[in-house]
Amino acid sequence: MAVVSYKKVFILNYLPLVTDYARHEDRAAQPHVVTVVEHAVDPDLLVDVVPGVDAALRTAPVRGARLIGGMSAGGYCALNLGLRHPDVFGSILDLSGLARPTHSGGMPALYGADAAARAAADSPGGYARGLRPDPGVLVWLGYGAQDETTRADVQGVAADLRAAGFPVRLLVRPGFHTFRVWRPLTAQALDEAAPGLVAAA
Repeated sequence: MAVVSYKKVFILNYLPLVTDYARHEDRAAQPHVVTVVEHAVDPDLLVDVVPGVDAALRTAPVRGARLIGGMSAGGYCALNLGLRHPDVFGSILDLSGLARPTHSGGMPALYGADAAARAAADSPGGYARGLRPDPGVLVWLGYGAQDETTRADVQGVAADLRAAGFPVRLLVRPGFHTFRVWRPLTAQALDEAAPGLVAAA
């Protein structure tokens, strides 16, 4: 598998015996949002990172062999990007991600003009139920049982995606908003996802 780490989001793509960690130079951009006033993450991932990895490494350059995932803010970003770009990602892993964008300065500081509409467009908690699984995307969602910050958001998105017809696997482990929860849940989800990623390749 190739694992590309980018702004707290990782992309997993099937390939034999090569692991690559790529980093972006723009440290000032917000790591946990999809679109910000001065920097758009979507083009970076879709135009630069994904094709760049496919060109440089022996990946299987097909959506079914590609998973996007993250934890906490990275989980939100992975879910939003994956749902908005099902032509690129066949699987999504969101661990303890909120179902909406956040910013310490509020949505106007994040988006500028039309902040409410742009935040709604980046909020899976608002749009997930209206999606159609075509093409289908496999979704793994997880959280710590004692994580009162994100538990309701994860449960709500899981229910909305299931109602829309998406296959959703909900993983819960005792614990809080920490890597003690995310490490084993990541391992469990990737163990479950691996056969499908390999088969799609």
